[in-house]
Amino acid sequence: MKAAEQIRLSGNSDTGLKIKAVSSDDLYIFAEIAKKVLLESEKLSTEINQLMTNILTKAKVKTAERENVNINLRIPKSKDLYVPTSVKIELKKCIPLNTEGLLRNCILAGNNIVVTEIGKGLRICKIDGTFDRTIKLEKVRYVNRLFLIDCNTIAVSYRLRSVDVLDLSTGLVKNTTELNISNTDYEIAYEDGLMYVVEYGDKFTSDSNEKEKKVIVMNLSGKVIRNIFVSSNRWGNTSVSTDSNRLFSISKNNLVYCYDLKGILKWKFQPDKPCYIESIATYEDGQLFVVIKGSILLLSSDGKSLDVVLTLEHSKHKSDLYYDKALKLLVYYDTNNVFLYQVKH
Repeated sequence: MKAAEQIRLSGNSDTGLKIKAVSSDDLYIFAEIAKKVLLESEKLSTEINQLMTNILTKAKVKTAERENVNINLRIPKSKDLYVPTSVKIELKKCIPLNTEGLLRNCILAGNNIVVTEIGKGLRICKIDGTFDRTIKLEKVRYVNRLFLIDCNTIAVSYRLRSVDVLDLSTGLVKNTTELNISNTDYEIAYEDGLMYVVEYGDKFTSDSNEKEKKVIVMNLSGKVIRNIFVSSNRWGNTSVSTDSNRLFSISKNNLVYCYDLKGILKWKFQPDKPCYIESIATYEDGQLFVVIKGSILLLSSDGKSLDVVLTLEHSKHKSDLYYDKALKLLVYYDTNNVFLYQVKH
């Protein structure tokens, strides 16, 4: 393990590894170490085993005896490696929502699709598209965002600077949190019991053309945990999104910024060509789904590559994204339809 770590840190192609006794268990351990060092895909284990088998065959190493074999194994620096993510997306269901009210938000809660129907309330459908029921909301015209707490509990944020925690099975409000913020930008993300509330108002950053907004991190009781600043100057579709250990934001100039949950900048991504990023949704392992001009793309966890994973056949101006990690379903929705896509590795 020390030898492998030394190679990774030094980038030396002439480092010698001495193999004294090798068993199948040793090869498995070595493959696991190399997999982490090289950041390779699952096939690396097989490739390393084959490599070691060839080396040991030529060296005529017997496990019952001790032999010294010097080999040169060049390991590229991690920044030189590009391992594309293999993601396959298939349309599972298109659900037309023929309603009188305007559709604004959509999330999955267990096997239910929850949509905000402006003027009506929350429209609940089964995942097969069958209409279930409508939950009336007193402040439905002011609904801003929906976010999932668990499969039977959602939170509804309002432009009146409040958040209701709602029980889907009963349709009753469990508790209401008043956001003691003078100006909220109507953008709220949620992760592990904490809300990330974007406050209205900007301050300039070191980038002359970018601005920052304050994000107030608080729990569902309204207690402020900390404040952070992110580059974001957008309103409308999702422009702030969180993962288990990251926060993403879209800036005024369509750059994607990635921070840790303490507000420390990890990286920023600038598209090769000018474009308008319509929406974002966190995927898995620090990756991000991005909607640009009728296509869904996947941005890598290091912010260095952006690959098209789906071209949308039906794309309207008002659209947004949501990804459910448990069901591995990507939800793309516009003013009339909800599209469910199955995501496979």
